[in-house]
Amino acid sequence: MANSEKVGTHAGDACLNCEVPLQGPFCHACGQKHVSGRLSTKTLFAQLLEALTESDSTVWQTLRQLIGNPGRVALRYIDGGRAQFLNPVRFLLISFTIYFSLMVLTGAQVDIANRVAVPGVDTNVDADTQAFFDYLIRVIASQMDVVVFIAIPLLVLLIRWQYFRADRNYAETFTFVCFV
Repeated sequence: MANSEKVGTHAGDACLNCEVPLQGPFCHACGQKHVSGRLSTKTLFAQLLEALTESDSTVWQTLRQLIGNPGRVALRYIDGGRAQFLNPVRFLLISFTIYFSLMVLTGAQVDIANRVAVPGVDTNVDADTQAFFDYLIRVIASQMDVVVFIAIPLLVLLIRWQYFRADRNYAETFTFVCFV
C-alpha cells in the first residue's frame, strides 16, 4: 500500500498546499484534505466520479425546477440566486457526459455515422478531392456529438449578437443556454 493515499493527521504535519500546521483532517486555512502517500489512479477516478455524481441538494433542486420552468431557473441564477442551483457549466458537462455515455453504450453514434449520405462523385471534381470530402463528411458525422458540444459557445455568441439590445452579457446568455 505504498502507492495509495492515506488520510490522517499526525502532530507536526503541515498542509501540503499552504504549509500551515494542521489541526485536523482538513486545513483550517485553505480547506484542503490532508492526505499522505502518492496519488493513485484509483483515487483520481474516484474523485472524477465524485465530481460528476456529487448529489447534494442543488442537483435535485436544479433538476426539479428545470423540468417545470428552465427559463426561470436561468433567470434566477443570473439575477444572483446561485447557491440553490447547480453551476450551469457543471450542469452542461454532466449532461453531455451522460449523453456521450448513452450514445456510446447504445451504439447510436455508429448508427448515425453509417446513415450519413455521402454525395456522389461530381464531374467537376477529381476523384482524390471527392474522396477527401467523403472522408471529411464521415469523420464529422461520427463525431457529431463533439461538434455540437464545441458549437455551443458559438451558438451563444450568435444568440448574443441577435439580441444585442437585451441587457445581458455573454456569460448571462451562456448561462441561459446551458440551463435551457
